[in-house]
Amino acid sequence: MSSALHTILLAVFLFLVGLLVFFNKVFNYEYPVFPGDSRTVWNFEVLVEFVADNRPVRIEAFLPAQVEGRDIADEQFYSGPFGLRIRRNDITDNRTAVWTYRYPEGAKVLRYRTKLVEEGRDTPLPDIVRQPPQRGQSAFTTELEQQAFIVWLAELRRQSVDKVSFAELTLQSVFSSALSNEIEALIEPLPGALGRLELVRKVFVN
Repeated sequence: MSSALHTILLAVFLFLVGLLVFFNKVFNYEYPVFPGDSRTVWNFEVLVEFVADNRPVRIEAFLPAQVEGRDIADEQFYSGPFGLRIRRNDITDNRTAVWTYRYPEGAKVLRYRTKLVEEGRDTPLPDIVRQPPQRGQSAFTTELEQQAFIVWLAELRRQSVDKVSFAELTLQSVFSSALSNEIEALIEPLPGALGRLELVRKVFVN
């Protein structure tokens, strides 16, 4: 078989693979292909960088849950020499990536990235999510809710030392499986996790 024929067959194979990926994204993930069509796609990434000192390492990171109404596309893991396994909670559908290595040494990098296609014809995002954040306006309908929010926000700031710890405390409080009565009262009745996400947005724009 000549090299020219090899080249042609390889080109045809790559074309068919590309076509398969294209149709998979269009029909399974509803990627827009016509003018005026749009989808909301969230780029999600976990990046862990550290220097190991020849001791056993175990790193866990939460991954987007595979739930109804959410499409997870193009998941990529970079684990290097680390072992990787994915755990899934059958009750909450939460997923956790677990990286392990017995005796790593030197600079190490672990990475996870994916695209979350959150909006489809059957699950459109509410208008409130599309609106840009506006500072200086009350985010709550009653003065009591606004006061409770201010008190909770002050407590978060008191317990944190920088922007990173503030964000971590906020997410931990809002997405906890056992919500306090104050936080539960501040979450709007939106589908799925949108109510919690909206509360997080209110925290970060204040």
